[in-house]
Amino acid sequence: MKKILKFSLFAFVLTFGMIFSANALEAETLTNKLIDAKYSWTPDISKATVTTFGETSKINTHLQAGDYNRDYYLLDVTNNAAKTNTSGVLLKNVGKYNGKKVDMKITFASWKYFTTGTSYPSQVGISIKKNDEKMGYPTLNFERSGYATSVTYKIEYLVSGTSTKIKIGGNYTIYDNDIHSLEEGNNRIEYVIPGTGFDHAYKSSNSECAHYAHNFDTNLGNNSYTCNTADNLAGDMSKKPEHLLTLTYEANTLNITYGYYNKSYATNPNIVTTDDPKTTIGHPSGCGFMGGIPVEKFDYSTPSKLVNEKTSDEITENSEFTYSIEQFLPTQENINTLTSLVFKDILEDCLTIEGTSKIKVFDQNDTNVTNMFTPQINAQTITLTLKDSYINQKSTFGKTYTVQLTVKLKSGYDMSKYIDGDNYVIPNTASTIINGQEKSTNKVTVHYPVPAKETQKNDTPQIVSVPSTAATISLIIVGVAVVLIIVGLGTMFYVTNKKSKK
Repeated sequence: MKKILKFSLFAFVLTFGMIFSANALEAETLTNKLIDAKYSWTPDISKATVTTFGETSKINTHLQAGDYNRDYYLLDVTNNAAKTNTSGVLLKNVGKYNGKKVDMKITFASWKYFTTGTSYPSQVGISIKKNDEKMGYPTLNFERSGYATSVTYKIEYLVSGTSTKIKIGGNYTIYDNDIHSLEEGNNRIEYVIPGTGFDHAYKSSNSECAHYAHNFDTNLGNNSYTCNTADNLAGDMSKKPEHLLTLTYEANTLNITYGYYNKSYATNPNIVTTDDPKTTIGHPSGCGFMGGIPVEKFDYSTPSKLVNEKTSDEITENSEFTYSIEQFLPTQENINTLTSLVFKDILEDCLTIEGTSKIKVFDQNDTNVTNMFTPQINAQTITLTLKDSYINQKSTFGKTYTVQLTVKLKSGYDMSKYIDGDNYVIPNTASTIINGQEKSTNKVTVHYPVPAKETQKNDTPQIVSVPSTAATISLIIVGVAVVLIIVGLGTMFYVTNKKSKK
């Protein structure tokens, strides 16, 4: 295994707070305004299972003492010999989105290589720290070393366990993206270039994020960002908003580039060999994503609802079925103070739930957290209220909560008002009430066939069929009447004819 020398980390910390622009690229500063809730989701890498594909190799953890003990997943690109767009990592189950478990696929799409005139060890890839004590959140870093000067990553969101892409509204917060004046003088700079998929950038009012990388490389133009310019180490592993930048997106595929430019490369191609060869991992510096540290706060997202994991499903009269209500809570730092959270569902009159044992709550890791809530059933209204003891706990936030209600049809209930064509159709919506503000879910329905003897639709005029016995009687009466008329006419004719003969 080749030595990993002089890494620049693109510590791309997943967070809920700031945003970076993909096209306009000009970071916005919001004042007294919440960021749209549709961007508040972020992948949770803390419990994800990581696998590699292509020629990616996992390097043993704890290669260096201190804050940089990480799991490294790297591709050897020495002499620029590796194939592009064929290697990377798959993070299985990084959370749920609209009721579906999500995988995150990161492909090392391409990279720039300074020179092929030497076999100096060079790698590209990522590193992960599921419990980053320094930052306080899980972090995922983008990595490069040696003559690999920049790396472009393709990030895809997939329905877990499949190759089906899923469109997600979310965000990444960039940290530790700065200028350095270490061994080579004030000649090194890290930068981020957001590509397709990103739609906004947000920064704090006193942000140091700006287009600085092009001062070293005119080819970068104004497409890149560096987030620390005043003091070379002020942004190193900093959680201060002025050193952070957030990218938002609404897409299933994203492209982002992390680069490390050293002006000295232009005059001394061997500059990288000045690194201590005994150092397995050099001093890391870069930018990454994490689970907190907002520049601006997010609004609470709109809850979503499914029935049997669908928006509409067919049921049978005697079977139970399950409503699911999903609500995402951003990290505590990224939302206004939480004072109350209530899930509410008003069942149709034809439905029933057999006690609170049929009510459960799970987080995005499928952990049963029902004990965090107080359930209550009042006639057709079901509520679950977050207990006071959990309202201000940090562990409550940054999670997706899914309430499951297992219900069934009431026995013998008159279903005539639910007839729609050939089916009984039962609608349902739910809501969440956060800090007194109520937001409704989408509507879901269940249905089952109307028996043949029933009407086609409850508001359609009914055609009454005549019993066969009644029809027979009617025919007899009509026949008798006809006979009587004929007899009557015959009698009149006879009497009249007899008088005329006299």
